[in-house]
Amino acid sequence: MSLKYCVIAENPVQKIISSAVADYAFDAVEVALENNPDVILCLDRNELSAGFVDLCKQHDFNCIGVTKNFLRLETSRFCAKMFAANNGILCPRLLPIECPDYPQVVKLDERLDNSVKVVLNDAEKKSFTTENAGHKYFVEEFLDGEIFSPILFRYRGKLIPFENYSDLFDNFTPQKSEKFKLLLQKLESAFVAENAEFSAIFALNLIWSQKEFYLAGFKFTFKPEELKEFTDRCGKEFFRLIFYGDR
Repeated sequence: MSLKYCVIAENPVQKIISSAVADYAFDAVEVALENNPDVILCLDRNELSAGFVDLCKQHDFNCIGVTKNFLRLETSRFCAKMFAANNGILCPRLLPIECPDYPQVVKLDERLDNSVKVVLNDAEKKSFTTENAGHKYFVEEFLDGEIFSPILFRYRGKLIPFENYSDLFDNFTPQKSEKFKLLLQKLESAFVAENAEFSAIFALNLIWSQKEFYLAGFKFTFKPEELKEFTDRCGKEFFRLIFYGDR
């Protein structure tokens, strides 16, 4: 069985995807809708921002990618925080700008290089915000804990982790497993409540602290080197799910 897939991304990403599915009999096609691919995978932020996935949905194309409205969860850290807080999902506590308690985390709202900094005093905070004058920022509590970045596939109303928990997190205890499952349930309920009609691969930025998972951010777009890590970890599983609908 030979199926066509179309990747909307930079050329290096196209090559990585092609390599990841080389064991399957998929035909690579040009990046053009007139080729009538079975699946379109959109990973390019500019295209996603322009509403490419929304356009595909209007024309009944099977497109894997986040819709324009929900891309804001990646492009605006504050929007991601409000999304979590408004839907009962734990996230680091927002602090007043002039909060005197340290350490604390200063985050630019926009995702840029070096746009998050843990500061230990007023001088460090002032230095960071001065260097980034003109950018919106906010301050949140510093959580001392383990960082956890699972890759998920939202497909047919389900959030599917690609890897076994034990592979992602050293000593993933039954307690952590249950907390993670609960987080996924809350996250999918939040998507449903806000009418999120999309299928997409994305990563979560989580912090395990005080025996709870805290959501620190979303990632819906991948650079070529980041996507290579994804395809190395779970690329074939991803494509099997898309085309055949099973694990």
